[in-house]
Amino acid sequence: MAGVEGCMFVSYGIAGRLFPRVVALTFLIAFASWGMQFEGLTGERGLMPAGTFLENARAYADREGISAVWRFPTLLWWQSGDLWVKGLCIVGCGLALMVMAGFWQAPLLALMWVGYLSLVTTGDVFMSFQWDVLLLEAGLIAVMAGCWRWRVRDWMPSRWLMLLPQMLLVKLMFLSGWAKLASADAVWADWTALVYHYETQPLPTWLGWWAHQLPEGVHWWCCGLMFGIELVLPVVLLGVLGVEAVWGKSTRVLRGIKKGSALSMVLLMGMIALTGNYTFFNLLTAGLALTVLDDGCWPRRWRRDGAPMKREVMWRRIGQGLVVAWMLGLSLWVTLERVVWKSGNVSALSRSLAPFASVNTYGLFATMTKDRHEIVMEVSDDGIFWQALEWRWKPGDLGRAPGFVAPHQPRLDWQMWFAALHPGFVPERDMNSGRIAWFGQLLVAIVERRALVMDFFEEPPIPLESIRHVRARFYRYEFTTREQRRETGDWWTRSYVGLYSDSFSVE
Repeated sequence: MAGVEGCMFVSYGIAGRLFPRVVALTFLIAFASWGMQFEGLTGERGLMPAGTFLENARAYADREGISAVWRFPTLLWWQSGDLWVKGLCIVGCGLALMVMAGFWQAPLLALMWVGYLSLVTTGDVFMSFQWDVLLLEAGLIAVMAGCWRWRVRDWMPSRWLMLLPQMLLVKLMFLSGWAKLASADAVWADWTALVYHYETQPLPTWLGWWAHQLPEGVHWWCCGLMFGIELVLPVVLLGVLGVEAVWGKSTRVLRGIKKGSALSMVLLMGMIALTGNYTFFNLLTAGLALTVLDDGCWPRRWRRDGAPMKREVMWRRIGQGLVVAWMLGLSLWVTLERVVWKSGNVSALSRSLAPFASVNTYGLFATMTKDRHEIVMEVSDDGIFWQALEWRWKPGDLGRAPGFVAPHQPRLDWQMWFAALHPGFVPERDMNSGRIAWFGQLLVAIVERRALVMDFFEEPPIPLESIRHVRARFYRYEFTTREQRRETGDWWTRSYVGLYSDSFSVE
């Protein structure tokens, strides 16, 4: 292998060994996080039971004359009980550890992909986040680009296979920037979005409070820098990777561009992780960013220099080329159809791919929320005197510092943020509404004192067995200023807006 200083052939031994392990680590986090909370969300006694979802899915499929298994692919068709789902999460964690240790990576990643797809399919609104489908897409790519040997030793993926995670990174970053501009949101257009972002994001951290205190000019420059990372660097990377893929070699300049781009994206993910809780999204995106670094970008001591690799047999090279062409073609088609053409009639190809959530488009924070509203749940034993139920992670108590909870994602806390974006809830009208039916079930679960659901809250302010009534009040929350925090010790201020939900009782 030629020296780093000059022109050298492009190889991805380090990135090829790192990428499946990052994906496996992300699967480990995702399975463990869901395993800790699914019983209260989609379990047998949860808010939106998976068994009920599958019954409705089968009825829908029969009515439409389509295959329920194909339209809603999940292992839970076989068994949807809590014990089965918990076992699926435990097995997924075990498989992830094996992949991280270097065992039989591609087949085990395939099993994890099937398992997590099963959970996403039946997770209802609680599994509807872009990082869930990003993990599925990255997981499928890791299967195709991974090692099929029992034990990884000196295996090295081809530069063609490494195009798959690299192009996923380019697509994710560019579409995230493009969505902000295409939304015509005024605060993205004038680069003032970060003035609001730290305060209004779903689950900020205490470092987010400090970031919010920065001068508006700093927010303006940071927003411009973010657009450069999300819009300019992906295009530059696309050109560099294209040249290297065709030429088969790299130079000091090309490697410098790749290192600068990857470092910028990793730093952006780090800043997002420090100021807000976005589960495993930052880890997975940073892992994708590192896939653009060929072996010449890493310290020499990390590389496995030695005898040149044997040339792969023709049929294997042809197969790899077909896989890469097929996956990139599907990704390009779906992106053009959903983002560029925006056709109202989705093609049969896109419809057939949609249930598997593994060829996607992305658009994080396409519009910026300028005001933060919070729903505060209150309980009572007599319907006259009310006391607040404190969430474990969502803002509530004004004096409690916003905490760090990622990479775990408290998904009900997140859904409460989305619920606050909509008008109030009227139990008599909205209890069975498809858009926010889960909130009605939350009211029912609280007055029924279901332990699995009450675990999402801190200790109730009154004895659990005394809870007879529940209601929800609506507040506008704002970060305190430095002066307010010095005087009061509070992290938040709030003003009462009105009732979000009238009192509800099963009696």
